[in-house]
Amino acid sequence: MVAAVIASWVAVALVVIIAWPRLVAERSARMIALVLISGLSLVHQLMFDMLAEDAFITFRYAENVAEGHGPVFNIGEPVEGYTNFLLLGLLSVLKAGFGADVVLSARVLGVLSTIGCVVAAYFLARKLSGRSAAGVLAAALTATVSNLAAYGASGLETSLFALLVLGMLLAACYEHWVIGGLLLAMAVLTRPDGVVVGAVLLGWLIVRVLRQRANWWQVTAFVLASLVVLMPWTAWRALYYGHFLPNPLVAKQGGEFSWQLGQGWEYLGGYLLAVPALLLLALAGMVLVVLRRAVDTETLRAQYWLVVTLCVVFAGFVVLVGGDWMPAWRLLAPLGPVLAAGAASGLILLSKVDTPAPANRVAPALVIVACAFSLVASIWQNGMLSAVREWRAQVDQLGEIGSWLGEELPRGTVISTYANGALSYRAGNGLPVVDQLGLTDEYLAREVEPEQTGGRGSLAFDFEYIVDTRRPSVVIPTQSGYDTRKNCSIATEFRGDYIPKAFRVADSDDWVTVYLRGTEASQLTGQLAASDKFTPARCP
Repeated sequence: MVAAVIASWVAVALVVIIAWPRLVAERSARMIALVLISGLSLVHQLMFDMLAEDAFITFRYAENVAEGHGPVFNIGEPVEGYTNFLLLGLLSVLKAGFGADVVLSARVLGVLSTIGCVVAAYFLARKLSGRSAAGVLAAALTATVSNLAAYGASGLETSLFALLVLGMLLAACYEHWVIGGLLLAMAVLTRPDGVVVGAVLLGWLIVRVLRQRANWWQVTAFVLASLVVLMPWTAWRALYYGHFLPNPLVAKQGGEFSWQLGQGWEYLGGYLLAVPALLLLALAGMVLVVLRRAVDTETLRAQYWLVVTLCVVFAGFVVLVGGDWMPAWRLLAPLGPVLAAGAASGLILLSKVDTPAPANRVAPALVIVACAFSLVASIWQNGMLSAVREWRAQVDQLGEIGSWLGEELPRGTVISTYANGALSYRAGNGLPVVDQLGLTDEYLAREVEPEQTGGRGSLAFDFEYIVDTRRPSVVIPTQSGYDTRKNCSIATEFRGDYIPKAFRVADSDDWVTVYLRGTEASQLTGQLAASDKFTPARCP
């Protein structure tokens, strides 16, 4: 796939550079270029082929909804262990109404949303600059944004959220405030971060009112359109789950602010080092548009300031929350298309688009070079591609462990795991799962003081509660798939109540260690040994 990505970039580069005069002058040429760029986006996503561990938590919820058990992780336990209600709802409808596979549906939706970001960036750049050719440049930059492509097929809501952010910006630029308010509500239903984007848009609109460039009816329309969706949704959540904040947000609160801020700055710094060319082009665009007042009207300058403000505020928000533990800077993915639109809007001013002579190719040449830098970052810089592929291998292995447990253990057997995604989903809803991180457990998330845990942030732990209250029959200690050697040790927290048991994975040198509750160990060993793929070994 690396070769396919490079070939696609070469094709886009040749079209954009050689056919630039036609792209400036002809709409049909721009549409052909947009299709070609969308193809580049597709192969860029397929190169990563990510399937995120945390996405499987949503998949398990969706399966339970589709089967009539309601939005729960464990049947009969109403716990809000997700933050992406819109994605959950879409997957549930596709599964219940059409029998669609939940995992495949989520991945296809993510890929299409990423391509949608390419198209939305095209229209946003065209609107910001007032010149259609800028859209082609923005689309090309968006198609090569590393972290957006990495999470396209991940099954997470990342690309869908980025698309909704772009939709809100377009609604603001075209002054469709009812649509903007509805898109804001959809964004908040997709990720809590949508509140930050909505606050920026609302603040910008109020400033426009104070400067007599807008009116209070537009503010009212924007706010009411969002509240008409958000208020009943919030009321339902409070009644069904008994809380206003979902478990994943509550469970991660409580770390020292200075430590969290340091993590956030490190996270942002890594992202900026991965997108230097895009960032420089965006800064150049800001200089050309804002400081030199190069665009034609005050309205266009104000819209550009909206884009700049959103990027700064959203990046600051990610720093404040301490970033994220997943590879490839997931939380900052929405910024890529916005930066691309801003960069293209400014750079188009370097080209004399009204007289499309072949020599006027400075802007497209800079964009193609920036695209090359982005693809180099995707493939080689900071081990991004290798980190994603390693994570995907771990997720696949955790899923195999989950399938093994689901097939061999009797329905109702309680298990506990640290990696509560692919393993739990593949185990099936017949096995209640105790999440050692508290993301899908009410008590751990809301009653236990979180601890700082390095790359995963602040999370809640109470192993005494797990052992004595939830009493799982099987504990799976791994968070990264198979072991490369036999391991008969046991964590201190489970010693005394559980015994370790090592299983060898068939046709490999890989191993899995599980902790079996002492009073059930013999029976559980026999049940798990029934599998052809996992063979028990003697532990001292």
